Amino acid sequence: MIKLKMKILIVIFLMSNSFLFSQSSKEYHLNMANTTVTGWLNNLNTGEYNLCYEEMSLKIKEKTDSLDIINMLKFEMETFGSFINRKMILGEFCINPRLIDKDLPNVPDGYYALFIFETIYENWDLSNDHTETLWLHQDDKSRWRILDYNLLYTIKR
Repeated sequence: MIKLKMKILIVIFLMSNSFLFSQSSKEYHLNMANTTVTGWLNNLNTGEYNLCYEEMSLKIKEKTDSLDIINMLKFEMETFGSFINRKMILGEFCINPRLIDKDLPNVPDGYYALFIFETIYENWDLSNDHTETLWLHQDDKSRWRILDYNLLYTIKR
């Protein structure tokens, strides 16, 4: 009877350690992705668009010319005006991003992170809520890359 109790305790111990490791692994990956997204947004807000391009996913780089992305970012930032404030409202790590956003195109399993920020730029109509959404994924060298960047606004009523 004592051997059975010991086996049960060992199984419970191993399962709890596995859960704790899984949680700490998720937090580690989310922190690493957050470092990348923070640097990318800082480069965006300081006009370092070439550095923004360098941090983009290879999936984007294969389909788009670097000058097109750099010029698009430059045009958007000139239109928005000076950066005023940004507050993270969501940071989430996942292995299958379609569980978070079913509208995503087919993406393979891997390590992904989603960040959503409430953001204010000088020329934005402050009567609306504005959010920046960034998807990151980890490339084959375990480096976090920007996969998608979107700006949305919602009209307040």
